[in-house]
Amino acid sequence: MGISFSMSDVAKITGLHKNTIRNYIQRGELKGKKIDEGLGKQRWMIEEEDLRICDIPQIAKHFSLKNDNAYLTEQERKEREYLRRIREQEERIAELTEELAQARSALRELEARTSEDYLQQKIEILDKDCADLIRAFLKMREFVSQRGEKQLKDRFGIYLEHVGPNRFAVHMGENKIEYSTR
Repeated sequence: MGISFSMSDVAKITGLHKNTIRNYIQRGELKGKKIDEGLGKQRWMIEEEDLRICDIPQIAKHFSLKNDNAYLTEQERKEREYLRRIREQEERIAELTEELAQARSALRELEARTSEDYLQQKIEILDKDCADLIRAFLKMREFVSQRGEKQLKDRFGIYLEHVGPNRFAVHMGENKIEYSTR
């Protein structure tokens, strides 16, 4: 790891304001890294190599490998541009790798949820719930007079219909559930 400069150091060396340096970092024109100093304080640090290859002439000229601080040659500009593109591609690859890992995880979860065993378990739970509902309704019917049964139907739209030997249908509003009591 090379030499790192704080945002204040870069501002002093270049004559630019700290906020200008911070804006370059936030816009992605200059690569910086936040360092935690404890007690909730953080500081931006910038690697010397990132200062050398940045596309901001007011900064790059102060960190040029040339002693005379002359502007870059065409070849150096191309090299910096290639390095910048490589850095962007590496960052994009990291983002895509993370997205791929999340997508794979979501796919595994979806496959688990839609597996035949999962669906069979849900059907068994629903069957049991329906059977419990019909048994409860039959018990309730034993204790409710015909007048009470009519009130349930009129008021709540709930009634039980005998549809065959050991077969009943529970009507709840627009819904009808048929079930066998065997």
